[in-house]
Amino acid sequence: MQAGAEVVPPSERARRRGAGEVVGSLARDDPNPNLPAFRTEFLKRSGLADLDNSAAIAYDSAMIVADAIKRAGSDDPKTIRDALAATHDYKGLTGKVHGFSPSGEIDIDMTVTKISGGTYKVYKTIDDPLLLTSKK
Repeated sequence: MQAGAEVVPPSERARRRGAGEVVGSLARDDPNPNLPAFRTEFLKRSGLADLDNSAAIAYDSAMIVADAIKRAGSDDPKTIRDALAATHDYKGLTGKVHGFSPSGEIDIDMTVTKISGGTYKVYKTIDDPLLLTSKK
């Protein structure tokens, strides 16, 4: 973060942007059943005013690695790497991870949100692999 940079909670950014703007952001009304509990716990522990994408992405990243370690059944880095590469259809807070490309690029659904009533609402989920990955 730059010195003097303004830290703006997502709810305030939504209010400032205005109704109708469409963005790629974590929707507060996402039907994922794990999101409300994560949001509540995150806000309690962090003391922040709202949850943003960064926290959810970091959580998903850590949980995907933890899942790969568990599936690897080993602490060998190559075995864990192979288990991570074999990740398939992992449902995280930020979307469904279908897997990874040979170069390690993530293949994940993208939730597009629309600002409504000063908050981010689910508008559409893009799950077309031709739009989301570098696969040709």
